[in-house]
Amino acid sequence: MAVLLVLISLVVWVALAIIPAVVAHNKGRSFWWFFIFGLLFFLLALIVALVLKPRAFNAGDIVKVSGDVQLTDGGKIPAGWVSKALATDVIDGTYVVQITGPSGATHWVGRGALKPA
Repeated sequence: MAVLLVLISLVVWVALAIIPAVVAHNKGRSFWWFFIFGLLFFLLALIVALVLKPRAFNAGDIVKVSGDVQLTDGGKIPAGWVSKALATDVIDGTYVVQITGPSGATHWVGRGALKPA
């Protein structure tokens, strides 16, 4: 019975550590560093991951589209599309990155729709 309790505790401990790691990864930070941070100091790691601002992309960075992006011309960039960031800008208060879509045309995409590849 004690072995089962220890096993369940370990599974819960690891599962909790994944939460700040995923939050940080979605903001462009290292999953593994935050996973270790979460294993050691879960609550602190979660707070830090939540208050972190998303990492800015630079021109030349390789980015991945995290979900389907609907384009104004009716087309779409599918989730998982990988492209090089051609430029970055702030348009109407929104941080955007210029990428090349599947058709070869360039598009401005919000930072929230992209992740580091």
